Amino acid sequence: MKRTSLLSAALLITACSQNAQLPPDVQGHASVRVLALPAEVKSVTLDVVGSGGDAANVTRSIDLTLANGTATATVDGLPKGNYTFTARAFDGTDADKVVLYKASKTVAVTSNAGVDLRLNRVTSALTVNATGVIAKSNVVVAKVAGQEARLVVNGTTATGTVQGIPTSRALNVLVEGRELEANLALRQQGSATARLSEADGSVSVALTDVTAVAPATPTLTLDKTEVLSGGSVKLTVNAAQSGATDTLSKITVAWGDGTTTFRNVSGASATESFDKTYTGEGPQTITVTVDNTANLSNTASTSVRVIGTADVPVTVDIGAELVSVPFTISGVPAGTERVQAVITAPLGAQRVRPQALQGQYVVELVPRGGGVWGATLSLPRGFEYTLVTKATTGATTVESTSSTFATPASGDVAVSKTFEPRASADACPTPTATLRTIPAVQGSAAASSFVGQVVTIRGVVTADQQYTFDGSTRTNGIGGFYVQDASGDADSSTSDAIFVFTGNTRQNVQVGDFVQVTGSVAEFGTAPNTLTQLTGITAVAKCSSTVSIDATTITAPFNSLERYEGMLVRIPQTLTITETFQLGQFGEMSLSATGRQFNPTNFADTRANQAAVTADLLANRIKIDDANANSNPNPVPYIDRSSAQKLRRIGDTVNNLTGVLYFGNGSFKVQPTVAPTFVNTNPRTNAPESVLGNGDSAKLLKIAGANVLNYFNELNPTYNSALRGANNEIEFNRQKTKIVLGLKALDADVVTLMEMQNNGDLALNDLVSALNAAYGRTEYAAVQTGKIGTDAIKVAVIYKPGRVNLVSFAVDNNSVFSRPPIAATFQDKVTSGTFTVIANHFKSKGCGSATGLNADLSDGQGCWNQLRKEQATALLDFVTQIKTNTKDNDVLVMGDLNSYGAEDPINVLTSGGFESLNLRVPAEKRYSYVFDGFSGYLDHALSTASLSSQVTGITEWHANSDEPTVFDYQVEFRNTPGCVVDLPTTSNKCLGEDPFDGSIANRYSDHDSVLVGLNLTADQAPAPAAPTFNLNDAPSTVQSGQTYTATLNASSITLANGATISKLEADTGAGYQIVEASNGVYTITKANVTANFTLKVKVTDSNSQATEQTKAVTVNAPSTGASYVLISQVRTAGATASDEFVELYNPTSASVDLTGCSLVYRSAAGTSDVTLVSNINRSIGANKFLLFGGAGYVPNGVAADLAFTAGLSGTGGGVALKCNSLVVDSLGFGTATNAFVEGTAAPAPTTAESLLRTPIDKDTNNNSVDFVKVTPAPRNSSN
Repeated sequence: MKRTSLLSAALLITACSQNAQLPPDVQGHASVRVLALPAEVKSVTLDVVGSGGDAANVTRSIDLTLANGTATATVDGLPKGNYTFTARAFDGTDADKVVLYKASKTVAVTSNAGVDLRLNRVTSALTVNATGVIAKSNVVVAKVAGQEARLVVNGTTATGTVQGIPTSRALNVLVEGRELEANLALRQQGSATARLSEADGSVSVALTDVTAVAPATPTLTLDKTEVLSGGSVKLTVNAAQSGATDTLSKITVAWGDGTTTFRNVSGASATESFDKTYTGEGPQTITVTVDNTANLSNTASTSVRVIGTADVPVTVDIGAELVSVPFTISGVPAGTERVQAVITAPLGAQRVRPQALQGQYVVELVPRGGGVWGATLSLPRGFEYTLVTKATTGATTVESTSSTFATPASGDVAVSKTFEPRASADACPTPTATLRTIPAVQGSAAASSFVGQVVTIRGVVTADQQYTFDGSTRTNGIGGFYVQDASGDADSSTSDAIFVFTGNTRQNVQVGDFVQVTGSVAEFGTAPNTLTQLTGITAVAKCSSTVSIDATTITAPFNSLERYEGMLVRIPQTLTITETFQLGQFGEMSLSATGRQFNPTNFADTRANQAAVTADLLANRIKIDDANANSNPNPVPYIDRSSAQKLRRIGDTVNNLTGVLYFGNGSFKVQPTVAPTFVNTNPRTNAPESVLGNGDSAKLLKIAGANVLNYFNELNPTYNSALRGANNEIEFNRQKTKIVLGLKALDADVVTLMEMQNNGDLALNDLVSALNAAYGRTEYAAVQTGKIGTDAIKVAVIYKPGRVNLVSFAVDNNSVFSRPPIAATFQDKVTSGTFTVIANHFKSKGCGSATGLNADLSDGQGCWNQLRKEQATALLDFVTQIKTNTKDNDVLVMGDLNSYGAEDPINVLTSGGFESLNLRVPAEKRYSYVFDGFSGYLDHALSTASLSSQVTGITEWHANSDEPTVFDYQVEFRNTPGCVVDLPTTSNKCLGEDPFDGSIANRYSDHDSVLVGLNLTADQAPAPAAPTFNLNDAPSTVQSGQTYTATLNASSITLANGATISKLEADTGAGYQIVEASNGVYTITKANVTANFTLKVKVTDSNSQATEQTKAVTVNAPSTGASYVLISQVRTAGATASDEFVELYNPTSASVDLTGCSLVYRSAAGTSDVTLVSNINRSIGANKFLLFGGAGYVPNGVAADLAFTAGLSGTGGGVALKCNSLVVDSLGFGTATNAFVEGTAAPAPTTAESLLRTPIDKDTNNNSVDFVKVTPAPRNSSN
C-alpha cells in the first residue's frame, strides 16, 4: 500500500525570518499565527483548499483565536499536493462582519519550504441606484469614501458604479443631483448607508429637492502623507456654511481602515483636528463628510500611505515540546510482582491532540522498595492525562482508581500517587436489570438515549445530598446522591457521573461507597434543558467502601458543561461573585471567571455585536448552590458571620471551588463537596469616599442622588400594585431605619430622592421627620411640590437650610414625563455661589406595552429607549428654561436615568452640553446597580460646562448594589427572629436569623447613591421667577350685546419659590380691577359688549413679581337664537372615570319629543359612533334641561335624568344629538378632527372644568366661539 506523507502547514505573519522544520514523516500539530494585526481586525479565518492527487479532496476552514493583536489556531496534517491558502481578516464576529484584509496564494506542498503571503486591504465596487430624479438634475454624482462616479440618468432614475471602495460595514453614500446649465448648482441630494465586503454590492438612494444650502467642500490638511505602521497622523478639517438659515452640525471622518470618528460642531465655520494611529499598512483613503442642520452634506477626501515594518513569511511549526515526567507510585501491596502505569492521552474537541502523542502509554514501573514503584516518561507539554496503575501478583491483577495530572507549558513536573485499589465489581450482587456503564447511559447528546428504560449502574458515591428531615419537616438536601464511574470511558464527550433521585426515601450510602443502583433513566426538567438522572430506584447495593474519585478540572469559558454533568469537578480559577439576587431565597449565587461583569453598554456602544458580547460574558459564568431544595434557607448560606456585620458582597472571590456539577432551572450549578472559602475582596464601607479632591474643605458643598426603593408611608398588606412599598409596619420601620442610616452617612447638603410615594408630600415629610430625629435637630427641609405627574412614585429634593437658601423651584410638567423632573435653585451660604439641581427618574427598561421604537431592539438598551431619548431632549429644554429664569448657568442633573453610560439618552445629554461626571469615577467602580449579574451605572450626575470646573469630586457609594437582596427591608424571603406579622401568604412568615443588625447603612436601596462635591464661586442670588400663565383658553370672540366671560384656574398659574398669588387684576377697557377667585377659579366678565377690545390680565405673587398677558377679543353680529335642542354643557373627564356628563337645553317655547333620538360620541379622529344612549325616549320641556351622567354618578349633587357607561376622552373627541340619523347639534373639543366639530373645536377642559355654551340659547356653529371652560354646574330636567 502506498504510504501518504503528512505535512502540517502553519501561517506565520510576523517579522521573524527563520523557518522551523518538521522531522520527515512525523505527524505533529500545526500552529497558525497571524501577528501584528491592525486594531480594527476582530477575527481571522484561513481557508486551505487542495487540488490534485492526495490533496484533491482536502478542504479546511479555520477560525483563528484573536488576542492582543495576534491570531492563532492549530491545523492537523495535510497530504502532499497543491493547495490554495486564503487568509481573511474581518472587522467583527457577527453576521454582518466585513472582510478588511485578504491574502491568497497557490503553492505545491511537497516539503517544508516557506510560503510568503501578504494581507492586502480589500476594495470592492458599489452600484448606486438613485430614484426621484427631476429634470433639472441632469448631472447625478455618487460619492463614497473619497471615490465618486457619475450615474447615468434614465427618466426619474439614475444608475452607476463606484469602483475601488475600501470595504466597510457602514459606508456613507452621498448622491447629488446638479443642473449643468446653472453652473452645476445643487438641486437634489440624498444619502444612505451601505455594507460592502469582498463581493461587490449595491444600494438605493432616494433624492429629495434641496431648498437649503449645503456646506462648502471641506478643506483637508494632513501633517504627513506617509507614516510607519503604528505611527500617528493629524488631520485638520476646515468646514464652512454659507447663508443665514442653517449652521454646521457634524463632521464625520472615515479613516479608510474600517474605523470612523464623529464630532458634533456648530456655527457657520469650524476648524477641527483629528489624530489617528494606523496599525495596518498600505494606502488609506480618508473621507470627510460635513453635515448641516438642514441635513445636507458635502464631502472631500485625501490619502495617507502606511508603511509596513516587516516581511510576512509562512512557516511550519514542529508542535508541542516534550517534558520528562518521573512517576512515583507508593502504597503498592507487598508481594506485588509487576506494576504498570497506563497513561491515557487527551481526546475530543476540547483541544487538538499532538500528532506525535500516542493514544495510550503503558509503562512498566521499577520497584524502589517499601511499596514504592517508579519510572520516567517524556510527554508533550500543556496537556492533561489520566493515570491508572495495575499491580500484578501471579495471575491476579488489581487496578487502581483513576487520577489525572497535567504537564506544564514550561518548567519541570513530577507525579506522585498512592495506589488505591479500584472497587471490585465481584462484590456486587447480580444486576436485576441490564448493566450499563454510566458514560453509556449519559451519552454525548443533551438527553440520554435510554430514557424510560430500567438499567443498573455501578460507581462511586461522590456526594450525598439526599433530603434530611426533622420529624416530617424537610430541612435540607436536593433529594438524591451522585454516582461516578470509577474509571470513566476516556471519552471527553460523555459524562462519567449521574444523579440518583431518591425523593423522600433515603438510601443508606456514604461518600466513597462503591455502589450498584437499579432505576429508571429520566430527564428532569423541560427539554432541552434537562438533568439526566436515575429515578424510581428499586435496588441499591454497597459493594465496597473508601473509594476515592479525583475531581476533574474544568476551566472557563464554561461552554460545554453537559459532558461533566453530575461529575466531581474543581475550578482552579479565581471566581468572583457577580450576582446575589437569589442568595436569600434559593441559596445560590452567580460566579464569574472574568471578575465583576459589567453591562456591555456601560462603557461602549455595543449594538453592533451585543449578542456576541453578552454570550461571551455568560460563557464565563457559573452558579454555586447550597444543595438545599428548600426556599428561604435558614441560615442564609455563604455569609461571613465572623462579625456582627454579616458579609457577602458582589466582588468577593473564591478559589478552587470543588463540588458536583448539578443542572437545574436552566443553569449548571456547583454543589460544593468541600466548603468554599470566600475572600472578602470587596469590603463594606460605612461611609462614601471623600469628594473633596483638591478643593477647600471649608467651602465643600455636597450634593447626593439617592434612591429610596419605594418609600411609601401607606402600607401595602394586600400587595396592591399601586402601593409599592412596605407591606406591614415591621417592613416599614426597617426601611425607614435603613434609609435614615444611609442618608445620614451621606450627610449631603442637598439630596435628590427617587421612588418617593406620590401622595402629595406626606411620605416625603415623614422621611424628613425621621431623618431630623436621627440628627436630633431640624437638619433638613423638603421642597414641597405636592402630587406631581401620573406615576405612583415621584422624585423629591431635600436640603439643609443651615447651609443653603432655597431660591426657587420648578416642576417640568411636559407630558413626556410620568415622573416629572424637579429643579431647585440654591445659594450656598458659605460661598454665595448659586446653582440648580434637577432631580430625575426616567422611564424604566421593563417592556410592558412597549411597541415600535420603544420595543426591545436587541441593542442592549432594553425597552422604552425612544421614550427615554425624548425625555432627555425635553430635559435639555427644561434646563434652558431654568437657566433663563434663574439667570445662572450652573446646573447639575441627578437621578436614575434608567440608561447605562454609553446609551442613547446619555449621549443626548452630553451632546447637549453636559459633562457626565460619572466618567471621573474609575471604571472598575463605575456602577450603581446590578441586574442579571451585570453591574452598571443607571444613576447619573451631569453638569453644565460652567459648573464642571467647580466640581471637586464624585463617588458612587457601593452600600447597596453589592449587597444581597436578602439584606434589604423586606421580609417575604427571609427567616427573621421575632417576626410574627401575618402576611397574606402564611408560608412566608419570617422565622430565623436577620442579617441586618440595625447599625449600618447596607442595602437601604437597590441602587447605590451618587455623591458630588462642589466649591462654588460667588454669585448674586437671582431674583425669584415671575408667575407664568397664558390666556389660550379665553374666548377670542363674543356676540354683540352679549356678556363676555373668561375663566382662569389658579392651578394653571405657575409660581416660583413656593410663592402665593397676591392678586389677579383684569382690564376689559376700563382699567385694571381686582378679580377674586371662587373655588380656585377667577371669572372675568364684560357686559353688553358692542365693540372689539383687548383683555389684559396681570398676576402678582407674594414675591412682588408680576406678569401681564393680553388677548384681542372680536365682536360678532348678534344671534337670532336657536330653534332646536342644543348641547349646552359637557364634562369630558372628571377626577374619576364616572364624573362625565352631557347636558341638553331646549331654547324653544315648546316641548320637544326626543323619542327615537340618540346621544352618541366619537373619538378625536373617529369616523364611527359610540352610542351613549340609544333611545332617549322622553321629552324635554320648553326652556328646560335634560342631563345625562355616568352610571351611579350624581354630578355636583344634581341627579342625572339618564345614564350612560361609555367613557369620553379628556383630550379630544365629539358628542352629538342625533334624531332619525341626522345630527341636530354637536360639539367637538380638544384635538378632535371628526365630523362633530362645528367650525373650530372647543378647547379641552381640565379634570376640574366643563364646557358651557355661552349664551345658552345661541348657536353660531363654531364650537370654539359657542363654548367656554367653567367650573362644572350641571342642570337636570327640574331646572
